[in-house]
Amino acid sequence: PADATKVARAMIEQFRERNFILSLYGANLYGFVHRAFLEYFCAWGFVWKFAKTKERTIEQLKKDVYGKHWEEQSWHEVLQFVCVIINEKFAGEIIEYLVESLYRPWPERFGNRSPWNIAIAAKCLAEIRNPNVICESVEKLLRAILALFDHIMVKAEIVSFLSFVLVPSIKIPEGNCSCGDILASWLTTRLVERSTGIFTEDGLIRGFQRLAYLSSLLQFVVSIGRGSEAVHDVILN
Repeated sequence: PADATKVARAMIEQFRERNFILSLYGANLYGFVHRAFLEYFCAWGFVWKFAKTKERTIEQLKKDVYGKHWEEQSWHEVLQFVCVIINEKFAGEIIEYLVESLYRPWPERFGNRSPWNIAIAAKCLAEIRNPNVICESVEKLLRAILALFDHIMVKAEIVSFLSFVLVPSIKIPEGNCSCGDILASWLTTRLVERSTGIFTEDGLIRGFQRLAYLSSLLQFVVSIGRGSEAVHDVILN
């Protein structure tokens, strides 16, 4: 349009002087005053092309955005924001994609390549307003997290990732999902029967790692099992 330059300058002035979103960094060089603005608008751009202009399908969104960037920590906030903005149904599809289609099967040992796909899925779930509408996705994520606890217990690795990244991110909803029953079944097999030797000297986790693992496990059980009679009964018995 003829007045495009005028409109652009008015918008920049509004964002700089009234909204305090943009900052002047140099000659005609502007940037966001906080990275969160950049991440949020980037996420909105992806959702806009999917939900509004139909330039992307959900499969393209999953593969081109999550599939390419799940290991890049600088992208993690953007990936979370997408799940905040998008419809819960599609957020559930994204969570399932992260859990089932990326970094599978797990390697014998993770080494320096931690399962960030599971952590991102957990963080995305924590941001969803009504997670009870995607119970199947929630339950798949829970089972993946429990499988990761098993793997770490046996291989005695990435305990710090479990303690400081994954477990603090987990927020499984109470309600219609069968998370309490799934956790109770896992506890019965792994803890009550002591089939894995986690509480004995035969366990593979030693010293500080063992304490960190158990602390994370207890935090996880309390977080997921609160309000569940099935989990409560397993612990009491």
